[in-house]
Amino acid sequence: MKITGGEAVVKSLVEHEVKMVYGLPGLHILGIYDFLRDEKTIDHILVMHEVSAAVMADAQGRLTGKPGVCIVTAGPGATNAVTGIAQAYAEASPVIQITGHSSTHEKMQPGHGVDDYEFLLKIYQPITKWSTRIKKVEDIPKILDKAFTLASSGRPGPVHIEIPYDILASRGRVESSKPCSKNESRNALACSDIAASAKSVAEILKSATYPMVALGRGVLREFCSDKVIEIAKKLGAPIITVPSATGAIPYECPLYLGYDLAADDTRWAMHPLINSFINKADVILALGFDIGERLSYFRKKNNQSIYVHHETQAPHSNGKPNASTRLPINVETSIKHFLSALEKQIKEKHVEAKNTLQNISDTKKEIRDDIAKSIKWGSKPIHPGEIGATLRRILDDDAILTLDVGNSSEWMRICYRAKTPYTILMPGRYGSMGFSLPAAVAAKINYPKKQVAAIVGDGGFLMSYMDFPTLVKYKLGVIVIVENDQRYGMIWHMQRAKYMGRTFATEMPVLNFAQYARAFGATGIEVRDPCDLNEALEEAVNVRGPVLVDINTEYKFPVYLPTRLARSLRKIRDFGISSIH
Repeated sequence: MKITGGEAVVKSLVEHEVKMVYGLPGLHILGIYDFLRDEKTIDHILVMHEVSAAVMADAQGRLTGKPGVCIVTAGPGATNAVTGIAQAYAEASPVIQITGHSSTHEKMQPGHGVDDYEFLLKIYQPITKWSTRIKKVEDIPKILDKAFTLASSGRPGPVHIEIPYDILASRGRVESSKPCSKNESRNALACSDIAASAKSVAEILKSATYPMVALGRGVLREFCSDKVIEIAKKLGAPIITVPSATGAIPYECPLYLGYDLAADDTRWAMHPLINSFINKADVILALGFDIGERLSYFRKKNNQSIYVHHETQAPHSNGKPNASTRLPINVETSIKHFLSALEKQIKEKHVEAKNTLQNISDTKKEIRDDIAKSIKWGSKPIHPGEIGATLRRILDDDAILTLDVGNSSEWMRICYRAKTPYTILMPGRYGSMGFSLPAAVAAKINYPKKQVAAIVGDGGFLMSYMDFPTLVKYKLGVIVIVENDQRYGMIWHMQRAKYMGRTFATEMPVLNFAQYARAFGATGIEVRDPCDLNEALEEAVNVRGPVLVDINTEYKFPVYLPTRLARSLRKIRDFGISSIH
């Protein structure tokens, strides 16, 4: 029996056990939507802007490890989604992106046709693991099967599938393709090689006087935080994370030092107290680092770094590592598999360096105290650090927090400390504003019983506000906290630091976001006084349905600058960092 291309797409999604699709219908994908309508096993979330569909699919991929699926129409629908897909690619998040396209018979048709019929394939090629077009109905099952396998294997990432309008409407005899199992061995070492590598690494670690474990984003991708903690316990080794791995380890873990913190308004650096542990370490086991972030953190003269990750570089990385980026020991395999093998090699507990746990505890306390001194408690407008600390006291341990880009998120990252792994979602190194709100939608849909809060500045909210009505439409109990300071605050600080105090084009209009929420039938709460903050957030937690909390804060509050580093920067005076801190 022959079926249409649209029906074949939906059947393939069902075979791959897809339960949720994010999208916005348009002419060129109506052939899919006609069959999605009657497919009871797949829920569809209607977004108000296509970039949100891609971000939601990305967030689902990060939270579950399984590909999120988004469907958008041809032309502007597909190009609108590019930012979300690029961010998923940078974060190695598994996503299946299906886009419509103009008819193969009328390549220059007026509806979304441009001079180059290949333009969508070319746009998506450098930001996906595979960008392809389906040319006949019969190919749909095998191409989707390959897409799901590719998105999840090796270094995960998005796949783009373009389907012309007439292919979705055409009929063909389609054979079901049994979905391939996730190819864990792709781009990985054989089991015997993993065991051999683990044995060699174990010998180095056991001979170390001051071993350390450092984590990148890959640990979150492979959901192996528990194995990391067990290895660290056996080694008696402190654990640190870089920004992309925030939330990988519960803050209360006795061996966990923390994550890096903002050093000034124009660059990032490890906190000096944490850096002292790195300088002391003679062997660092670095797990799950992306190629762009490794050496900038851990290249020291006196230590040896062992890098374990899933791929040396992303598929489209340019060139080969030069002499300065060659690694002494580099194990390219699944981190989870490697840690399992390593744990077998380190059977007995390593002799813990003297006073390690006490030193870690004392260091964390000193950092917490220093952060607390940097927060202007009770200030009006409200300091973003006080918002983060208050929210941490109120939310459940397993609540999911989605962050955006800017001062608001940086203070939240250091004041709201994860008590449960995999509960903090951030845009990542691509740094797309507007991530927090659509990511929170996906988080609540996938984990309906957990509290979900989205933290966003006024600038980030205005890049994604069109999907606040999506929360209302689906009655999703998400708390959206807008830190309203009427500025692109982080850019304002960067301009002051770099250009002798001159700023330009960073002013925002004075807006009441609580009124905006009420206009769509949601709960809107305004907080202008710090005395009302705790009560307002507790009220928000108890609201059934979406709620937006508009908090008046101040753009002049800089990102956190450690006191020890501030002292070393006091020579920078004229509109420098010290003068605005």
